[in-house]
Amino acid sequence: MLRTWLISLEDVHLAETAAEREAIYRFRYDVYVGELNKQVSDVDHAQRWLHDEDDEAPGTALFYTGKPGAVTGTMRVLVWQPGQVPARWATRYGIAQIPHAQTLTLAESGRLMVSRSHRGKLLLPALAAAAMTHAIQCGVAVGFANCAPGLVAAYSRLGFRPYHAELLHTADGLRVPLAGVPADLEGLRAAHSPMATFVLRALTQFPLELPPPDTVRALFGRRAAVQTDAAEVWHVLQDQLLDAETRSPFVESISADALKVLASKGFVLEVAEARLVVRENLLDRELFIVLDGRFEVQHDERRIALLEAGDIFGEVAFLLDAGRRSASIFALGPGRLLVLRRRFLDELADDDPQLAIQLYRNLSRILARRVAAMVPRVDVGA
Repeated sequence: MLRTWLISLEDVHLAETAAEREAIYRFRYDVYVGELNKQVSDVDHAQRWLHDEDDEAPGTALFYTGKPGAVTGTMRVLVWQPGQVPARWATRYGIAQIPHAQTLTLAESGRLMVSRSHRGKLLLPALAAAAMTHAIQCGVAVGFANCAPGLVAAYSRLGFRPYHAELLHTADGLRVPLAGVPADLEGLRAAHSPMATFVLRALTQFPLELPPPDTVRALFGRRAAVQTDAAEVWHVLQDQLLDAETRSPFVESISADALKVLASKGFVLEVAEARLVVRENLLDRELFIVLDGRFEVQHDERRIALLEAGDIFGEVAFLLDAGRRSASIFALGPGRLLVLRRRFLDELADDDPQLAIQLYRNLSRILARRVAAMVPRVDVGA
């Protein structure tokens, strides 16, 4: 089975010519701007491409699948020699707080995207395998990345983990900083990551030592803003969602045992300050349940609702195929959210159909109540 899977991976190419790089820039524009409606800098609308100075910097590798005339996926890897991390990247990932960082070769993986027609296929692991092999070949001790909250599980399977750094605040909302140790073969195996096979192959050819233990402890030994451990998530849900005063309508008629299943499908996101969580019109599909804190709903820059413990948001994009956010959500201060991927209900439909049906029913009731609240009552006796 594994051999068949490995053979089926898409061919990945390293962009070596200007034509290849420009094809990647145009593909980025089509996906990020044209499809996902992301607000990103360094966009050239006249050329219809997305390109920044790091794309041409020494140590940059641009990988892609497909052909220059029909790119289907791409990923960028920035490699920095010891002490050469640009200040803006060091600030973004909190690198100054990591012991021995100045003595280590570091990297950042980003601009990862796949065309709509190829999502769910083997392009993502193929690109990740190429990037991981490249990082090991370059002697990278620690790699960094960031992603939308709903993609944390997918990135975890690729070898990245949330660490102590603060959440990143972007024009599109919160992003989760991640770190990975390319030489951590045992960690990849323990996580059942498909990357373990590629790492073993690369380490055989390019031996690479693990970073110093205190570097790893500094990264992963402190509490992160994202809690993915199912037991810890369950503990939080018990305290918040089962409390009589804050019980969410999303979990009405859901047993404690069923909530344990729900805990295994989501994670807790801790928002430390007042920030944009998600942006209106962005193509994004996570569902959020407020555990504590206060969150403001805005449409066309006007407040339309205030959410507190037990409330949910993101249900419109979560349920609709288009997946576009109908409103922006701002945290008004510190708070915690339970984040659920759109696909989790599809998985539940196979594993626990009764639970999936009840959750769909609860979502429908929540939407019906909100629609009813927006429609003026008609006095038929008048």
